[in-house]
Amino acid sequence: MADSLYACLFLILASAGFSSAAHACTVCGFGQDGSQGPFLLTTALMTMMPLLFVGGAVYYIRRRLKSRSHDEG
Repeated sequence: MADSLYACLFLILASAGFSSAAHACTVCGFGQDGSQGPFLLTTALMTMMPLLFVGGAVYYIRRRLKSRSHDEG
């Protein structure tokens, strides 16, 4: 129990030490080089793709189950 507490405390302190490195990230910085549009586009794409995959899978499974129940009934 104490080992996991020490490990958790170490991770918290280590992440606090690396926060300045994360703040200096050039990818998320929205510089003046015109990268705002592509950055927002890829962010939206990466947000929507998993939702579309799950929605497509649910739609496909639901459609297959309906066609099976219609064929049996």
